[in-house]
Amino acid sequence: MGVQGRKNPNAGRKPKEIDLEYVELLASRGLNAKQIYTMLGIGHTAFYKKKRQKVEIEEALERGRANGILAVTNALYDNCISGNYPAQKFYLCNRDRDNWQDKPDIENNGNTTIIQHLDIEKDL
Repeated sequence: MGVQGRKNPNAGRKPKEIDLEYVELLASRGLNAKQIYTMLGIGHTAFYKKKRQKVEIEEALERGRANGILAVTNALYDNCISGNYPAQKFYLCNRDRDNWQDKPDIENNGNTTIIQHLDIEKDL
C-alpha cells in the first residue's frame, strides 16, 4: 500500500509490447500459440488478453500461417517441376485424389466375396 492507504497504480510488471512482425514470422514457421507466447517472453493470460484487445495480433498470426503455407507450397511446386518424383507423387495424391492415389478406396458393404488363388499348374 502506498501513502494514505491507496494501492500503487504503477505496481507490477510493465506491459510488454508485442512485436507483430516477429509474431508473423513465428507463425509462418509453424509455431503454435503456446510456442509463440513463450518465444515472446509473455504468459498465456497476457498473450490472450492482448490478442483480444488488439485485432492486429490475430491478423499477424493469420498472415504468418498463410505465408508459411505459401512458401512450402511454392517449394513443393518447384521440386515437382524440377523432376523430383516423390514431390510429384505427394502433390498429385493430395491435389488430384480422384486420379492419383496410393491405395484405391475399397468399400466394404458386408457382402465380401473371397477370391481364391487358382493354381493353374496343378491342372496341367
